[in-house]
Amino acid sequence: MRQSVGYDQVKQVCDKLNLENRKISTRAIHAETGGSMSTVLEHLQRWQKEKQGSNQKDMLVLSDRLKEAIFYEITERVNSAKSELNEQLATALNHLNESRELLAQAENKIEDLNAEKQTMIEEKGKLTHEFEKQTALLDQRLQALQEECKGKLNVAQHQIEAQSKEISDLRNMKGDAEKRAAVAEAHAEDRANQIALLLGQIEDLKEEKSGLRSMLDSALKDRNEAEKKAATLEARLKEKR
Repeated sequence: MRQSVGYDQVKQVCDKLNLENRKISTRAIHAETGGSMSTVLEHLQRWQKEKQGSNQKDMLVLSDRLKEAIFYEITERVNSAKSELNEQLATALNHLNESRELLAQAENKIEDLNAEKQTMIEEKGKLTHEFEKQTALLDQRLQALQEECKGKLNVAQHQIEAQSKEISDLRNMKGDAEKRAAVAEAHAEDRANQIALLLGQIEDLKEEKSGLRSMLDSALKDRNEAEKKAATLEARLKEKR
């Protein structure tokens, strides 16, 4: 950041250069004070005006040679000021050209953005149209599915009603079957009792048969022994004869 330069500071440098018979220019002053060139130039012009006003009467009695020297010095200062102003003007023009270039770039960028925006608008329109088209197709499919589901639902309801009736009939049949099963079970129980009784009788018969077989075996044994005894007696009788 440049340091601000005051008029008193510039005036002091100008008076010093004037006493030393050195060229008083913006560059010479700036070398001593620093700061902004335009501010230094403004203070220099003020100092020159004040100097010119204070020395106006003295200039009337100055010699022609001194007048020429003063005029030459003033001319040099004016030329120096013009040179500095031209430099500042050239710098300002450069800045202006740079600003124009930046403005042109910005305008080109804006044109590109507008073109891109228009393209996006067109794409949006296409997408919107396609979306509406797909939405219409989906609505048609949905309606068809609803009709199909409605038909299937009606069929399912009829089937459910038929199955409910069938289940009711089966339940009624089940009740009859259960009654028949109870009767059959009672009959089966009676038959089981009869079979058990018959089995008991069979067992008794088996035991009786076993007893009879034992008796038969004993009788056969006794018979065999009797036959043997008879044969023995018969043989003895034959011998005695």
